[in-house]
Amino acid sequence: MPESILNTALSPNTNNSHDFDYRALLTRFGKPRRNRIDSIMTGIFILLLPLVLSGCQAPPIKAPAYKTAQLRQILVVPIETPPLEVIPDPIDNRLPVQRHFRNMEIATPLTKKIYLNPGKLLVSGLISNEDVVTEFAPDIEQDAHRPSLSPLGQDYWLPSQALAENLVTQLTFNNIKSQLSSHYYRLPSPTARFSSDPADWRKSVAQWYEQTQSSIDYRSLKESAGFDAVLEIGIGHYRIFEGQTALQILMRLVDPADGTVYARTSAETYTVSGSSQSLLGNEGQRFKQLITDMGMRLVDRGLGNIGLPLRKTALNPSKIPFVEAPPVNTQF
Repeated sequence: MPESILNTALSPNTNNSHDFDYRALLTRFGKPRRNRIDSIMTGIFILLLPLVLSGCQAPPIKAPAYKTAQLRQILVVPIETPPLEVIPDPIDNRLPVQRHFRNMEIATPLTKKIYLNPGKLLVSGLISNEDVVTEFAPDIEQDAHRPSLSPLGQDYWLPSQALAENLVTQLTFNNIKSQLSSHYYRLPSPTARFSSDPADWRKSVAQWYEQTQSSIDYRSLKESAGFDAVLEIGIGHYRIFEGQTALQILMRLVDPADGTVYARTSAETYTVSGSSQSLLGNEGQRFKQLITDMGMRLVDRGLGNIGLPLRKTALNPSKIPFVEAPPVNTQF
């Protein structure tokens, strides 16, 4: 059974890490070589990722057979997606002068923010005062701490929307009438809106996924009339780190009549995808297609887990070599 990339340690010497010569970190002047220190710190961070992300777990729920047998019409609702995490931070590729400043030990003001890259991707990372990317300024609403439904049409790419659109195609191809909602589920925030810390977003995603009773009254949506179920699809996390891309999707089946969550599941995968620079160039088209391909493979698996296995597919099989993580309790 393949091992999740989140459980794979990246060490300076994967064959004999205990024999790693830390004296190599020192130059002949006795000063640490920053690039090697950065590599080691990145490796330590990757090693600790499973511990960081395992703070919240929720078991899957499979829908009763009698419930899925009655499903004829499904409304598909995308969930707000956390910002993309890129490790190591791409600021050096975006602004090569930053590497020069660091080597010269010149202090430059860098802050961690959520920003929009040229491909309209929300990214959590470092920006400088002279940066070429734009800091994302979310709408501040009075009830932002409460979950809500917001109309689609946001000015950034929402990966859960791309998956929801393909999910509608898949369900319709399997003789289940489906429709993409005109709204997406906006995550609640403990503050006015989310901070730049991805952990804040992951916590909110976890709280949504763990619910057994939806916080949204779907009866308030006129378009939900006549649908047997609402299928919510969200992303627990997605990130690029050291040439690998990881993705976790989350799905819930909700009874629109009373808000009961009677099925939920998670699935995750990763692939060796190349550098973040190659993925995010050209407005991130390659990365967007990669996430969509990875996500739809997980959707197929997720539908089976909640009791809606697909008998046929309308999508072209992906040629990207994926390594799927074993189906375990959800980790955020």
